[in-house]
Amino acid sequence: MDIDKMLNITGNVAGPQQTAAPTPDQLRQHQKLAKAAQDFEALFIGTMLKQMRKSVTGDSPLFGGSQESKMYQEMMDDATAQQMSRTGSFGFARLLVKTLEPRQPAAAGPNTKPNTQQEGVDVAS
Repeated sequence: MDIDKMLNITGNVAGPQQTAAPTPDQLRQHQKLAKAAQDFEALFIGTMLKQMRKSVTGDSPLFGGSQESKMYQEMMDDATAQQMSRTGSFGFARLLVKTLEPRQPAAAGPNTKPNTQQEGVDVAS
């Protein structure tokens, strides 16, 4: 079963999912959220790759056991994680954006008073 179809997710992380033309503030907010989601996805994938490699290679790493080869392996895992995140092939960032974007506060206009109440608790005092 395709997770994108289940969640009705289309497109990549960088594109807004709105029907009306977004304001510059909304577009900026979406881009910041998409970048944070992509960075988090890369960190998550990198951690997962490192843990998987530890469980698979044990005492015989792919590039040998020297300190230099360990450093090279970590760099390769980080680059792989960044590339997977940039291409959107993993899909975790898209899911984060789709889930978190509706919860973003509306972009404040010049005459808009910020909402300082959360769940009946006044956070301004």
